[in-house]
Amino acid sequence: ALAEYPYSASATDQWWGSFTTGSQTGHTGFGSGVEMDWHQVTAAVTLSDVFGSNLVTSGVVVSIGQVHAATAPDLSPGEWAQRMENGQPALHGTFYGNFGAGLFSADVAAGFYSVLGQLQLSPTDNIRGFAIHTGNVNAPDNPRLTLYFESDFAGNPNLLDSYTHSTNLVSTGSLTFPITGHHAASEFPLDVAGYTADGIPVDKTFHALIDTGGTSMSVPEDASIDHLVDENGNLDSGLDFSISLPSSDGSGDFELGFVSGPTESVDRVRVEDSDDDLNMGLSLLNYYDIFVDLAGNEDSGYRPQMYFRAIPEPAAAPLLVVQVVV
Repeated sequence: ALAEYPYSASATDQWWGSFTTGSQTGHTGFGSGVEMDWHQVTAAVTLSDVFGSNLVTSGVVVSIGQVHAATAPDLSPGEWAQRMENGQPALHGTFYGNFGAGLFSADVAAGFYSVLGQLQLSPTDNIRGFAIHTGNVNAPDNPRLTLYFESDFAGNPNLLDSYTHSTNLVSTGSLTFPITGHHAASEFPLDVAGYTADGIPVDKTFHALIDTGGTSMSVPEDASIDHLVDENGNLDSGLDFSISLPSSDGSGDFELGFVSGPTESVDRVRVEDSDDDLNMGLSLLNYYDIFVDLAGNEDSGYRPQMYFRAIPEPAAAPLLVVQVVV
C-alpha cells in the first residue's frame, strides 16, 4: 500500500496522523510514467467516504509505503510538492493508486499488502471480503466499494446467494495478509480459460487482472480473429465478446461478456501481442458486480475467490465510494 506525504511541508493540515518510520525505502514506477519514492511507515488507517466521513479504522497498525516524492508525465517534482503543501492529493486524475484492493504483496520484504486485506473491526472480526459496484452513471445508485466482515456473514450466511458465478483465484502459495492471515493471490489472479469473439472461440489460457485504474480489456492475439481486428489493434465494434473462467465448483467454465465498442474502459477490447499477465481494466465492472471473498472456503483450500453477477444497465463510472456494512 502506498500513500502520499509531503516531507517538505507542514503536516498540520495533512491527512496523516501519527506514524512510525521504518527502515525500508524504495522506488515504484508504472508504465503510465508515474514514478514514486517512498519510506516504510506503520500506522493505523482510517477509510472515509468521499464526503470525509470516517467509516472504519484498522484495528492495529499496518505497514504502508509513505510516498515523499513523485513525478508523472504531466506533473513535475515541484508541482507535486506544491500540491501536497496545499493539502491536495497530488496524483489525483493521474494515478489511481495501489493502496486498497490489490490481492498480492507489492513488496514482500517491506511487508506491503493491500490495506483492505488487513482490516479488523475487532480482534475477532476480520474483513471477509469486498464488493465493487460501478453500475450505470445515469442511475441513482452511486458507484461503491462495500466492505464485509466476518460478523456480517455470521448474521447473514446467504450474502453471496445473489452472485451467479464464482471462480478460484490464483494463489501465491504461502504468502498471507498480515493481521488477518487471509491468503494472498497473484498479481494477475484470474485464470482465464479462453475467449470468444464474434462466435469464434480462441482456446488460449492466460492470467489476467481486473484493474479499477486500468483502461481497455486486453486479450492475447490469435490468427483466427485477425480479420476482426482494426489497424490500431482493437477488436471491431459491434461484436459479441466473452471470456471463459473455470467455475469454483468444478462444474465447467462460465462466460462473462459484452458487445465490443470504441469506448476505453467500457467496451473496447485490445488484442495484444502477449500470451499472459494481461490487464483487463475495469471493462467487466460495467457489466458485472464482483465480490472478492478473501477467506474462501473449504473447497478452495481457503484461498480467495471472485464472485460475479450481471448489472442490468452497464455504463462506466469514474469513482468508487467506500461504504461498510456493520
